[in-house]
Amino acid sequence: MKRKKSFPEDEGLLKDNNANPMDRALALNRIASDRLFNNEPVIEELINSDFPSLRSEAIMCLLGHWKRTEWFSKAIEMVREVTEPSEVVIASALALNMYHRSTLEYKDEILKAIASRIIDSKNKRLQKRLNNFFLEINSQANGKSDIVMDSIIDWDLLYRYAKG
Repeated sequence: MKRKKSFPEDEGLLKDNNANPMDRALALNRIASDRLFNNEPVIEELINSDFPSLRSEAIMCLLGHWKRTEWFSKAIEMVREVTEPSEVVIASALALNMYHRSTLEYKDEILKAIASRIIDSKNKRLQKRLNNFFLEINSQANGKSDIVMDSIIDWDLLYRYAKG
């Protein structure tokens, strides 16, 4: 039996709007890991939180861990939204990667969103992280396992996906 990661006080902490956002994000992460689905309505509200750490954990929970397809479009939007902090973009791309790894669905939509964001970004660190997700998803879809992470960005390939 899998050991529980959450603490009894995590559910109360998650609902406490006056609590430290980082503490709430950690509680959300533990709740997601333990699959405490009764907290889903509260987590859904945190998708629109003012705090990037809460938005990041919420999309990771709902789409990445729990595979809630209804949050797929929101994750795509969060990857593409240029005003989102890098932390939220990376969490959204990771959630999409986790979702795709489990379902093998929506490959082209995911790759298009990630490719577009890499092209639009001026942040080299963000480009590199997103490129790793792009390569991993593309290799999963093509049945390849010889992916080289942190490889040079193939701008021609990205432009083909972004326009496709």
